[in-house]
Amino acid sequence: MLGWHPSDLRVLSLGCLDEVYMLPEEPGIAGLNLKVLDLYADGQSNGALGMAKLLTGHPYDGDRIFRYSPTVPSGFFSLDDTSKIGQLKGLGMSAARNAKPHLGPIFFQDPAAPFEPEYQIMEDAA
Repeated sequence: MLGWHPSDLRVLSLGCLDEVYMLPEEPGIAGLNLKVLDLYADGQSNGALGMAKLLTGHPYDGDRIFRYSPTVPSGFFSLDDTSKIGQLKGLGMSAARNAKPHLGPIFFQDPAAPFEPEYQIMEDAA
């Protein structure tokens, strides 16, 4: 659509966290309880990542997608609990420190080009 060749694309994908959880052995929806929401969100995330891989040719034509999302135990962090912000910061800093040698030459060598929208939004004259 934008006229970009897949070999020119690189995607840096930063996730929040990936939770490790076990599905119950009970069959059916009743056994899943609220895990259905987790499964839906994980499925959407993995689907978007899969689409990005298809669009860029990753991994068949070189690395194009770089995904970072630390793995944590299910339920350890929650959106409304601020008491573990230090631990979240530590996970982020550790992931960044480990990724920097690999990502630096790909994403951070040169300044980014100025953003120029492909399409202009026309405002109402009224």
